[in-house]
Parts: sequence; structure tokens; C-alpha cells
Amino acid sequence: MENWKENSNKYGAIEWEKDPDFLYYIQANIPLDIGMQLIEIREKFMQDNQIRGGERVDVSNLHVTLALPGRLGTHFQKNDVSYMKSTLKNVFKEAAPLPLRFEGINIFSSVLWAQVFDLSNRLQSIHETICNEIPFSEHPDYRYQNYLPHASLLYGGSGDLQLAVRDFPALECLIDTIEFGRVKDETVSDKFREVIETYQLG
Repeated sequence: MENWKENSNKYGAIEWEKDPDFLYYIQANIPLDIGMQLIEIREKFMQDNQIRGGERVDVSNLHVTLALPGRLGTHFQKNDVSYMKSTLKNVFKEAAPLPLRFEGINIFSSVLWAQVFDLSNRLQSIHETICNEIPFSEHPDYRYQNYLPHASLLYGGSGDLQLAVRDFPALECLIDTIEFGRVKDETVSDKFREVIETYQLG
């Protein structure tokens, strides 16, 4: 609620900037059936609140970020990718699927996202384990106690959201696939996305 109060009047005021380097990511993929429902919720929310423009996240790329290790060319070394692959294999080798609940729309200054609730209280622990094992980070200020699980739905756009109805019926699922990969940019406008490794839970 505090996040909404702080950011609702800023919505659409900040533009995303492209970055020339590849961003490495670790994410929990959202099952397709839940993803389709989130897309319907997003479209209704946009229509109800007359949101214009923006870049919609495709259903095939809906996810919950676990960590953003960083970008090649800033602080990576030659063997860091293979190190991350083996480290993540150890982190997830005996991990059970993650039960998550999606409930309610929230906002960063230019991103609409679905709130994510961790039903097993394990997501934060997994995030912190990754941070401890892979110390470099794209956004160190978003790690540990500042980690906020969410599923981005729309980048950019404009509209007045101060009176928006943000609730939607809870959606629950089991997350059983973790993906390690790289993208050219954090927004969805650039199509380049390469999966380096996937890890099955359970």
C-alpha cells in the first residue's frame, strides 16, 4: 500500500533506457495457464484505467525474478557463466516446487506488476542463497531484505492510477522451472533472449 501511495502519481513519468550489454537473469517461470489469467487481468486493468502505450510482457516471458547477476562487460570474468551454472545446479538440485500466490496489481514508477506471495516462505531463502553464492549483482540495492518478488506485466505507458481498483481474485500455482539466461535489455522491446540453463524443481 505504501509503495502504491508513493508511486501512483508518478506513473509513466520515467523512460526506460537501453543498455548495450547483456543482462544475466535467474527467474522462476510462471505456468502458462496462470500467465494467461494474468494477461487477462492486465488487459482489463489497462482498459478500466485508460492506460495508453507501454510495452506488454508476453505470456511466454511472465516470470518472478530470483536474482539479476549483472552484465558481461562490467564485472564478469571469462569463467563466471560456467561458475553460475554449476552453483545454481547445486542450489536447485533437491529443491521442491515453489507454491506462489498472485494477488493484486502494484506499481513501480513506470512498471505495472502483479504482487507475489510466497506460500512456503522459501523464496526469500533461495534468493539470499543465490546472493551469497553469486556475489555480483546488477542491482545490489534490491537484494536481501530489499528483495520484492513480483511479476512485471507492463513497462511504461501512461494513465491516472490514483483511484484504480487494484485487487483481483488470488491465483495460486506451483513453480517447478527455474531459468538462467541472458537478455539484451530489461524491457520487452528487444527480442533477444537466450536460455543458458533450466533447472527442474521436485
